[in-house]
Amino acid sequence: MTQATRLAVMGAGTIGRTHIDRMQGQPQLALADIADPTPAVSGQAVACTLAS
Repeated sequence: MTQATRLAVMGAGTIGRTHIDRMQGQPQLALADIADPTPAVSGQAVACTLAS
């Protein structure tokens, strides 16, 4: 079995959240980190990721 490729998303706005949503449906990909200069936006993206 192969390990999932770990990816980071830079920017947790609309496009970043779209990338996160699409990665979650791919077993060969794993979300490693979310980077955004606005803590509130980054926190929302993390919360949505954990809720899925």
